[in-house]
Amino acid sequence: FPSHDMGRSDLIDLLRSSRAQMIACESTGLDAALLKAAEHGAIGSILDLHQKGASLEVTDDEGNTPLLICSQAGSVSAISVLANLGANLRATNHNEMTAYALAESAGRVPAMELLARLGAM
Repeated sequence: FPSHDMGRSDLIDLLRSSRAQMIACESTGLDAALLKAAEHGAIGSILDLHQKGASLEVTDDEGNTPLLICSQAGSVSAISVLANLGANLRATNHNEMTAYALAESAGRVPAMELLARLGAM
């Protein structure tokens, strides 16, 4: 707790710092939720989380963005939504695999076809 002899400007600085930390935590939570929504191809959640400020370029521990996750899972609808929202179609994970390469390695032909049409090869 702040001390009683804290000046007004010190208190304002403390509040600003606390607010910045709260925003950072909220953003991190939104980003983690977006990764989870991508795993499930949950289009409504993807749209809602993006509108609330989740980053389309957030990555998991392997460097996979939501688009990469959806591509590997073969979630064509979610790939389309993420592309329309502006996700980086040429993103790569830590193994330098693209969305197209992940879809291909998982045998997700409809996802591969969509990604090819989108120019994500």
